[in-house]
Amino acid sequence: MGVSRQRVAAAGVLAVKHINERNSVLVPSSDELHPDFSLDYEIADTFSTPGRGVQLSIEFQQAGVQYIVGASRSAVTAPVSLVASTNDIPVISYASTAPELSEKSTHPLFSRSISNDETTALAITISCYGLGWRNIAGALQISELDAVWCERCTRTPPPPDPCSPSPSDALPFLQ
Repeated sequence: MGVSRQRVAAAGVLAVKHINERNSVLVPSSDELHPDFSLDYEIADTFSTPGRGVQLSIEFQQAGVQYIVGASRSAVTAPVSLVASTNDIPVISYASTAPELSEKSTHPLFSRSISNDETTALAITISCYGLGWRNIAGALQISELDAVWCERCTRTPPPPDPCSPSPSDALPFLQ
């Protein structure tokens, strides 16, 4: 497990600890939970591979897990979501951004705590267009997995339709 993934796992373990101890430093409303409520957890590494994600999803189901957090990569999360949904187990991802995961007919119990790629690219485009920015920079590390996202962000938007609202009209909804 990479260092950044270890940090996410450590944060999750600490959040569960705070919930179980009713410590409101990280989870402000934890002190409002029923006194008998507590969380158990299991953590396992998918090694960023779909096959390992499916294997873990099956193992989690057999162990009685009721909710899966992860994976962080859409290519792993998609099959995990499919397998988990066969036993009505919800999956939430904190990092999977593939728009396909939003398709409720395929991933009925999937949710995420991050925008999908299309929403992010649209928000960036609308913001830049609406604010008149034409020269922007991105400081990031690009891997093969980021290629699709970068391609979506660099597409030239079609000319505005005079009958449609301008992109700047959408800015209040994206804030």
